[in-house]
Amino acid sequence: DLLSAPLSQVQKAVAQVVAIEAPLHVTDLVTRVAGMWGARVGTRIRARVMDALEASAPQVSVQGEFVAQPGAAVAVRSRAGTHIPPERVPPEEYRQAILTVLETGQGFSREQLTNEVRALLGFGRATEPLHQAVEAQVSALLSEGRLGEGSAGLTLRQ
Repeated sequence: DLLSAPLSQVQKAVAQVVAIEAPLHVTDLVTRVAGMWGARVGTRIRARVMDALEASAPQVSVQGEFVAQPGAAVAVRSRAGTHIPPERVPPEEYRQAILTVLETGQGFSREQLTNEVRALLGFGRATEPLHQAVEAQVSALLSEGRLGEGSAGLTLRQ
């Protein structure tokens, strides 16, 4: 039973999920950990996993609604068939998806880039949350000087 398991055991489960899936949304972490015990997520289960997550610092970091493993690489993963909405994709993954698309050397309009990122992440259509997430990362990458925008569209800066 997850609620009576030692906190250290729940922490190990949190660490396992984070090692494999981070960065990920807190909701997805709670669901995966609860699933390891065959439990359904409720208020008490969520609180128990959140206690274990808090006790797992600094090996696991929480930034807003997302959990990450400091220093770990970010993989771009397809969400096709997972029912995970665009708002539960970590900002770092949107950023990496944008960089992956632009590594082709081709320039993209903002709309084309959003559609390429949408396809890479496995979403059927570009919803408003997806547009906003891509735009936020494009703006950050432009201000950092990692992207340029000109007549050819958005491109990586060398």
